[in-house]
Amino acid sequence: MNKAYDMLPDAIRDFVFDKTATTQLGQAVFSSAVQNFMLALNIVGWIYTAYQITKMLLEMLLACDQKEMEASIHKNQGACFVIDTDRCVKYLNVGFTKKCIKKATDMCCYNSLLSRVIMQQAYPQLGINPVESGCVGLTISQVQQLDWDKIDMTEYIESAVVAGEVPDEYAAFTESSVANMGPYKNNEAQLSSERTLESMGVVSI
Repeated sequence: MNKAYDMLPDAIRDFVFDKTATTQLGQAVFSSAVQNFMLALNIVGWIYTAYQITKMLLEMLLACDQKEMEASIHKNQGACFVIDTDRCVKYLNVGFTKKCIKKATDMCCYNSLLSRVIMQQAYPQLGINPVESGCVGLTISQVQQLDWDKIDMTEYIESAVVAGEVPDEYAAFTESSVANMGPYKNNEAQLSSERTLESMGVVSI
């Protein structure tokens, strides 16, 4: 590590390593920026590992193929919706007739909950049958045809709030909720709408 420290140009060395800590300890010490980057990689690594472990368990316990494993994972993430539950995949001969003993559940699955929420509502708007189309994606022209006011994003927003990706106070996206929930609070500050009215000479009653 010390050899790498000595070989790097000054600008890169100052970014990658903490010069003060390196001098004091006699050993090359990564800078806080690089440590944070490595921590982020570690978190991504844990997520990827969890995904791989889930696939491994499904493969060992259920003998699923690749598509079935991925569908199961996406389903648990809320990224799938059911389109058909009546397709028979296994029959039993009973005299001169066949009896269905195993049905398959067909689903449209996507890479995220947000994609599923949008696509599930887009199909009816555009008159697309997901069964017949095989969960076809949308063209740019079709996306432009969507009435986005009719796309209900409540499920996605609620999921993001629960997961901590969006603070609950932001869920309503009002002017006051956005202005008051920043990192720096000023209880005496005016809202943008209030400043605008004041500059126009409008007096609030």
